[in-house]
Amino acid sequence: MSGRAPKISGTGTTVQAVNIYFSDNLGHNFDITKGTNVLLEGNVFSNTKTPITTDSSSSGANIFDVPDSGSISTCSSSLGRNCVANSLSGSGAWPSLKSTTALSALGKSKANLVTPIQASNIKSTVTGKAGIGKI
Repeated sequence: MSGRAPKISGTGTTVQAVNIYFSDNLGHNFDITKGTNVLLEGNVFSNTKTPITTDSSSSGANIFDVPDSGSISTCSSSLGRNCVANSLSGSGAWPSLKSTTALSALGKSKANLVTPIQASNIKSTVTGKAGIGKI
């Protein structure tokens, strides 16, 4: 995945990274830098070495990554709905990043956010509807 992994950077950048299917990646997936507000939800990481760089956790970025089932309802006050959990199997560590600052920033644009589907449906949706000859 060299050169194609999502790098989220830039002061004031606000991103909802949702329903992405990562599979068999020996490198990293997300790399997130200082000054950003990021919600990672409903993504699937299957056999990925580094779902999110360790530098992302300490970069000063505001990240909410739905790290556990108790975090799902945290989104409701800012977004008006629950977050969708990410799914990891055979993958590296997933940090517990619970920045409500990120959720507040995303809440200002909630009408423009994607309503995520459950991570359990991502693999079949992506492989069945994306790629050569399917778009």
